[in-house]
Order: sequence, then structure tokens, then C-alpha cells
Amino acid sequence: MKNSLKILCYGFFVFMAVMSRTAMGLTVEQAITASADHLVAQQQADGSWPSEADFTGPIVSGLVRAYRIMGADSYLTAAELAGDFIISYSGGNFMGDEAYALTRLSAVSADPNYWLDNVKTYYQAVRDTPNGTLDYISYWFSLSDPSTDVFYLAHHVLAAYYVEANDKDIWRDVLIWRLGAVEDGLSAYPVQSLGVAVWALAQTGPMDNTQVNPFADANSYWYQVSVEGLPDMLAGHQVPQGETYPGSFYWRFDHTYGGSPQLAGYTEDTIFSTLGLIAATRSILAAGYESGIRNGQDALIYGVALDGRIYEHIWNGGAFYHVYVGETLQALPLISDLDRDDGVDFNDFADFCTRWFEDGCSDYDWCGGADIDRSGNVDFLDFATLSNWWLESL
Repeated sequence: MKNSLKILCYGFFVFMAVMSRTAMGLTVEQAITASADHLVAQQQADGSWPSEADFTGPIVSGLVRAYRIMGADSYLTAAELAGDFIISYSGGNFMGDEAYALTRLSAVSADPNYWLDNVKTYYQAVRDTPNGTLDYISYWFSLSDPSTDVFYLAHHVLAAYYVEANDKDIWRDVLIWRLGAVEDGLSAYPVQSLGVAVWALAQTGPMDNTQVNPFADANSYWYQVSVEGLPDMLAGHQVPQGETYPGSFYWRFDHTYGGSPQLAGYTEDTIFSTLGLIAATRSILAAGYESGIRNGQDALIYGVALDGRIYEHIWNGGAFYHVYVGETLQALPLISDLDRDDGVDFNDFADFCTRWFEDGCSDYDWCGGADIDRSGNVDFLDFATLSNWWLESL
């Protein structure tokens, strides 16, 4: 079936190749390639990136995803060099995003135990500390901004579950506890914290009626909020289509700042909130977040510059860091994955058929993603691309 579909589609491709086309905006493939190529070009000899040694973890995770999608050996080589840098630079005492990055390398490595053993050793060493894992976590993750704690704890949870660490459930419980301390005015990035927490929780355990903060008073954001309600809360913080910065996510829970309407559109808020919706969809199935995922991912694609740079704000620019590039790569979709479930299958083909020969496709919907090459029309060239990725999955 796969080969016959490809032969049919490439026949159409040859027939239509004589047509001239003018692309509008970056395609998914162009966005991934430009971003990953930029990271490879800017990597230093020791495996890190200029002035961002502490943020190597998310860059590694992004390069691994780019490798899984595009298959370019240069992306894996760069990720492995950076993985070695993490092990050396950290001395084996990993931040959450570093431990998670090593598990991503393990998932695509010919020798996965090289990366896996380092992560297993870390979590066992934490367990073997004089007062155990809970005391270790409580010491390191109770004095700083709770939104910062949630970011690193979420990555730790994913890494601990990946290696089946003995105390993985403790890490998850503490993540829920620290999420319950995130509030507007007290935390640097409340909505992003909710997104990254959903991303980790939905992949590692039940989304049940556990109270996020059972001691929250009636004025708290977390009053009577349970884990199972978090994905819907997260979806409610996405900017609707037709408003300013559509598809991105608000920064604060109240969507205001200082009494004025708050600017949304920040890259990291959109990355981790989109990842949260993706994880929730896989966990809950039929959750209804597909359009939110597409809108978030398309906003992120819009933020990728032609040279692969990605800035603090998707629309307004601002600071540039390589870590934004690595984080964005983790949230970009598989090419031709119209329903954004990390697989190209009959559901995507059915979605494509409902859009056949539509025109006037544009930001940010691109005719439900069926205008794969961002040309403004759904036609044979899009069909050829869909066929090329037929039955691929991550």
C-alpha cells in the first residue's frame, strides 16, 4: 500500500512539476531544516553554544527531534557532541533538562546505555543521599521561583520515568506540589509552567482527581483544581484566531498585567503550552485539542526566521538565544502530519481529501494544514509531499 501510493503520487508530481509556484511562508520542512542547520553551524568545538552552556539540554533535545524527522546525520552528530559536553560540564549532577536530553539521545543511539547509564546513576545517587530523594528535591526546589522549579522538575519527571528510577513517583508528586505554588505576581511565567507540567504529567501517570494544591484558599488559582482539569485550563490560555498573536499563549493566568490587557505571543510560553496539549491529546485521546496544537505549532513556524534564528517574541522579536531554537524544534510537527499526532496515516489522508483543490490558504491555518508547501492552494504537490511521508511516525 505504501509503495503503490507513493508511485501514484509521484506520477502526479511529475505531471504537475511544470507549474510555477510561489511559496508563502516557511513550510514545516523548511522551518525544521533552517533551525537545525543554524544550531549545527553555531556549535562550538566543545559541543556547547556561545554563552549558553547552562542551556545545552533543550538544544540537544531539539536536535534529536530534528534528526528523527529529517534523518540528517549532522543533527545527531551535533547532539551527541553536546551530550558529551553535558556529562562533562555537569559532573554527573544534572539539571532536569540535561537529564531529559540524555534520554532523548538514548532513544536514537546505537549504544543507548552510554547515555542511559549516566541518567540512571544520577537518580540513584540522589536516592542514596543521606536523607533520600525527597529531602534532596525539597532543598533544591523550594527556595526559588516556583515556575523555575516546575520547568526543571517536569524534565526530571520525564527523565526519571524513562529510566524507571526507583523514586520516579516522588519526582512526579513534587512537580504537582510546586505547580500548586505558581501564581500570578509570584512567578516569572505562570502559563508556561502549567504547559510544561501538563507535558510531563500526561506522559507519566494518571490525569486523575489528585488536588494540585489541597490547601489553596478560595482566592488562589488552584482552589479545588485537580490534575485531570489541567489540560482544559491550559487550552483556555491560548489566544484565539482573529485576535492579536493568534495560536500563541498568554503569559499570566489572568491575561492582564498591571490592569491592562497583557501581550501574549512569547515563544517559550507557546512552545511548552503546545507540548502540553500534545501530551494531553495522546494521554486522553479524543481530548479535542487538535486545532489548538495546530495553531500553536503554526505560530511557532511563523516565528522561525529564514536563517533559522528564533527570538523571544514570535511577532516582535527581542532577544535571541540558541535555546529558543532547540526548544522550538521539540514542538514542531512531523511533515504532512495534518492532525498533529506525530504520525502520518489514514486520518491525515482523510483530512487532506476534504481540502482537495481548496485555494486561498494562508496564515495560520493553511487550509487545515493540507496546504503543506504553503503555496496558497491544496494540490498535487501537497499530495506528493503527503505520500512521501506516508505511514511515518515518531
